[in-house]
Amino acid sequence: MRAGCAAVLVAEEALHTDCVNLLVQELHTQPSWSDLPILILTGNGEATRYRQRYLDLLGPVGNVSIMERPVRPTTLVNSCKVALRSRLRQYQVRDLLEERQAVVASISDAFVTFDSAWRCTFLNEKGEVLAGRKKEELIGRCIWEVFPEARELPIYEAVQRAMVQQQNLDFEQYHATLNRWLEVRIYPSSRGISVFISDVTERRHAQNELRESKARLEFASTLRRWATGI
Repeated sequence: MRAGCAAVLVAEEALHTDCVNLLVQELHTQPSWSDLPILILTGNGEATRYRQRYLDLLGPVGNVSIMERPVRPTTLVNSCKVALRSRLRQYQVRDLLEERQAVVASISDAFVTFDSAWRCTFLNEKGEVLAGRKKEELIGRCIWEVFPEARELPIYEAVQRAMVQQQNLDFEQYHATLNRWLEVRIYPSSRGISVFISDVTERRHAQNELRESKARLEFASTLRRWATGI
């Protein structure tokens, strides 16, 4: 199972209490995309007796099918095929999730997502650097509880309004602790909100230098006109 097997086929005789508990523990460690098919072969004539026990123990965490022996070979093979087709679809979901995570991880901006209760659901490496916290410290926690001081900032009301009104938001803000200018882009949805944060300090400096250069040129031009007039 830890190596990523496609399905589990187990005889009822092997499922004594310790083994069942171990199986339940392993199922709890499966990733969110995984719903591992488990085929259980019960003893002859004992399907009804054991069915509820296994369903109670494994049902909440596993994809369990129970077959009573004697099982015809074709029935067993077809059951395994059904289980493997189900697992193949799960692998396809896994691949899509991994592809999406790779794309998100490659984003050069800080990227963070929150659910509708403002609990952090995803954070890339740039987001960790900006927040000054590890991903494990933020995932699943309400951002306003982790950073209560942020409630006093203008951004708090702005993002709350964006969430409620389902409107995109784009603004620049100076981060005093980092001594950087940040561009914040917020995209709400029915499930929560996505935030992209870019460091635009260099662009700000370039814009300021351009404005200062224009001001100097205009001043010099005014002096020349004044001197020519004299």
